[in-house]
Amino acid sequence: METSFFSNSYKKYILLFPLGVLVGSVLMNLAGISKINEWGIFNNALEKMPSFSVVLRIVLKERMGHFVVVFLMCFSTIKDKVFLVFVGWMGLSVGMLQSVFIIQYGFWGVLFYVFSIGLHCLIYFFATMGLLVISERGEKQVFSLSMCFVIVSYLIGIIVEISMSCWGLFFMLNFVD
Repeated sequence: METSFFSNSYKKYILLFPLGVLVGSVLMNLAGISKINEWGIFNNALEKMPSFSVVLRIVLKERMGHFVVVFLMCFSTIKDKVFLVFVGWMGLSVGMLQSVFIIQYGFWGVLFYVFSIGLHCLIYFFATMGLLVISERGEKQVFSLSMCFVIVSYLIGIIVEISMSCWGLFFMLNFVD
């Protein structure tokens, strides 16, 4: 019996995420630049830097809620079906945001995406997959070194997201304009 991460049933999650990114990108490209500009996603430069405390409250509330939901999903009986939908939705969202950035800012959009969204989304994705691995190994693994790594990964993702939302995106969008 193989014990490798990639030999288990996790391949479907790892393949579903990029598939979701591809579908999200195609959807945004089919919508076109006029529709995206009409929706107003990322097309207005930030006039002033957002408040750190406001961004901190919003991100902590959202991400801690997501962590609790994902944690509970990991130990449910329907986790396989729910995780397929969850990972597909994550990929779809990332693909849509990626395309919007690129359509509106061209080459700079690639850099905006990688630093403002892509990095912390990737960290959250791997932390979520870590939770799934922990749930497969059993409840005795919940209070383990692996869980500490998952929690630290989520905290690093939160720090990256807050710093990019407060300072990075502001400076990047003002640099291009």
